[in-house]
Amino acid sequence: HKEREQPPRFAQPGTFEFEYASRWKALDEMEKQQREQVDRNIREAKEKLEAEMEAARHEHQLMLMRQDLMRRQEELRRLEELRNQELQKRKQIQLRHEEEHRRREEEMLRQREQEELRRQQESFKPNFMDAREQEMRMGDMGPRGALN
Repeated sequence: HKEREQPPRFAQPGTFEFEYASRWKALDEMEKQQREQVDRNIREAKEKLEAEMEAARHEHQLMLMRQDLMRRQEELRRLEELRNQELQKRKQIQLRHEEEHRRREEEMLRQREQEELRRQQESFKPNFMDAREQEMRMGDMGPRGALN
């Protein structure tokens, strides 16, 4: 109890107590500074690691997006190729139909021309029998136009 009743006393400079108290104080101060430095280093290392993680996460997202884009571009290229093949097929079918239509029309025209030529020939035949045909018809008939 007596110690509490008296005011605090400080060691006098140059004494044994003062020297070791100063050394303890310096050691405590050095420990405090080093702990603060370690805390700063750890905090900086954590921040750096978090930044690296964020950059890696961002890079990974970019890689996934690039892969998705490449996949979509490949799918689009494939679809365009299929579309072009389909268009080529349709074009060939159209050309074939047009060619068939042209042939049919040419055939119909040729048949009409042949039919017209045949009609013209038939229309001239009865009126203008050649001499041989007249002889044959006359030869088949006997005197006074009777058939033999």
